[in-house]
Amino acid sequence: MEMVKKKKKESDWLAIRERRNVTKSHIVVCGHITYESVSHFLKDFLHEDREDVDVEVVFLHRKPPDLELEGLFKRHFTTVEFFQGTIMNPIDLQRVKVHEADACLVLANKYCQDPDAEDAANIMRVISIKNYSDDIRVIIQLMQYHNKAYLLNIPSWDWKQGDDVICLAELKLGFIAQSCLAPGFSTMMANLFAMRSFKTSPDMQAWQNDYLRGTGMEMYTETLSPTFIGMPFAKATE
Repeated sequence: MEMVKKKKKESDWLAIRERRNVTKSHIVVCGHITYESVSHFLKDFLHEDREDVDVEVVFLHRKPPDLELEGLFKRHFTTVEFFQGTIMNPIDLQRVKVHEADACLVLANKYCQDPDAEDAANIMRVISIKNYSDDIRVIIQLMQYHNKAYLLNIPSWDWKQGDDVICLAELKLGFIAQSCLAPGFSTMMANLFAMRSFKTSPDMQAWQNDYLRGTGMEMYTETLSPTFIGMPFAKATE
């Protein structure tokens, strides 16, 4: 009975997408799918400060979600779907419409005991995705910097098309190195990368409000008009 319900839910989602004529884009997330990894991802990806959040997030994992993770999916039922399957199976890739997705994200287990084995498994996932749809944009998390070279052996891997790698060890060590040159650099960058909302509180001291207001700032990319060429930064920010 549970299998029938799951299949019906998946069919309903696919039918809705067909009726919408795929007007709402979606991304596929696979790899290390746990309550912690999913909650952190959704907290940032679906943050209210983002202008473009009209995107469905489809999670694909071989194991069914536990009660805690299932509850998280239900709280975001309008934007999140879960499919039980494996990214290594072309049938499952078809079920989640990988060929129509804006991107496919591969999450790594940062607590793994064997980082090289974790990277190898995720690189195999990328190969499976690219074999199914060579023009899909893939963003992968890797643990070790030296494993980035293996991605270059994938014929359809193309940095110019948006394929990218987030190397956790490289980021961590880079932040540590820069903090030696500029104390506080890692804290500032971590605050800028994280999506947070902040409201002033009369119960806090002035410095606390100032610091927390700073943590609510983010970095965005924007294309400026030619009018700004040669303009001093102070004037451009007015």
